[in-house]
Amino acid sequence: MKIAILAHGYSGATLPLAKHLADKGHQVDCYYLCWHGASQMESMEYGRKMSALRIAHRIDCHNTLYHYMSRNVTVRIIPLFNPNNKVGRCRMRVQNGINRVHIQTVARQITHRYYDYVNVILYTPYDLEILKRLVRRGVKCCVSYHEVMADLTRDSGLLDVVVHANRLHTPVVVHSQKTKADLLRLSDVNEERISLIHFGRFESFTQYGEGKTVDGVGSGYLLYLGFIKPYKGLKYLYEAAQRLSHIKELRIVVAGGGYDPVIDEMRKDGRFVVINRFIDNAELVYLMRHSKGIVCPYIGASQSGLVQTAMVFGKPIVATRVGAFSEIIQEGVNGYLAAPADAAELAKAIERLYGNSITCLEELPHYLDWDAIAEQYLALFRSME
Repeated sequence: MKIAILAHGYSGATLPLAKHLADKGHQVDCYYLCWHGASQMESMEYGRKMSALRIAHRIDCHNTLYHYMSRNVTVRIIPLFNPNNKVGRCRMRVQNGINRVHIQTVARQITHRYYDYVNVILYTPYDLEILKRLVRRGVKCCVSYHEVMADLTRDSGLLDVVVHANRLHTPVVVHSQKTKADLLRLSDVNEERISLIHFGRFESFTQYGEGKTVDGVGSGYLLYLGFIKPYKGLKYLYEAAQRLSHIKELRIVVAGGGYDPVIDEMRKDGRFVVINRFIDNAELVYLMRHSKGIVCPYIGASQSGLVQTAMVFGKPIVATRVGAFSEIIQEGVNGYLAAPADAAELAKAIERLYGNSITCLEELPHYLDWDAIAEQYLALFRSME
């Protein structure tokens, strides 16, 4: 079977899928859209900055990715100009024109390589445009949604790309009961078209070994890792820490780009280390390996790849009961759960983590095992005949 996977990001969840499909004897080609000038995405380094002046960059076997990846997998990077960058009107027209040419070329290449099935992980208008072109040309496609909601903190409806893609009547893959429920509640998609297939551990992070040293963090800390925005609930993490003065060993590292005013207060608190910048893959691995556990105090979410990343390093999770956290985290087994926007309950969950020795599950549930996940995708593909 010849399979293509196309996504804008989401490489942490798709590279292991590609590997396990390839290990079963199938040829898998991954096409990843990225922004012009990027040098990496989740769990994957490109080796150089990608230029949108070239249509596609093939990651060759000398890349560290192939310390993990099967030789039956090919990875291609398609850089696009970011439409959100502020440039002059004339330059924007030129960049938009280049993006359109790249999208047309990618759709044509995928069509002419005669894949048996194409899985499009849909999130941006560019993914949608490629999907439309493939469907019009008779290519057998299924769509995967990591996100369907326009706003994760309130019931604001579906993303526009989801609404438009639903009209194509392709098979749909979602990765949590929460996402499936949102899609059924807010659209007229027939439930028979929806397959619930979870994703497993983000295994491709293992290519980074011990990672790259991050100075000033030490070890044994609670780690918040990711984009810093108010909806991530850092305000409640800070308030929870004020309730835990009796835990003398409590230290919290907050690492990521973005901004929330509460990090200014964290910097004044000696128990916090704030690293307010982009964290690359090798640094992420180091921070994970040296932490005591991971904290996700989110106010809203669908599912977070942080849980599947933490599983790679055997780290327990403290998270709120939003999105799919309660579907993956087993209380007292691989983590603890708290109500969202509730500092008191979050503090109790952190206290339980410090008072107990737990690690991530050694034997994963069947639905989180990549071999079983690959079989679910193959069954879906065969059903598309």
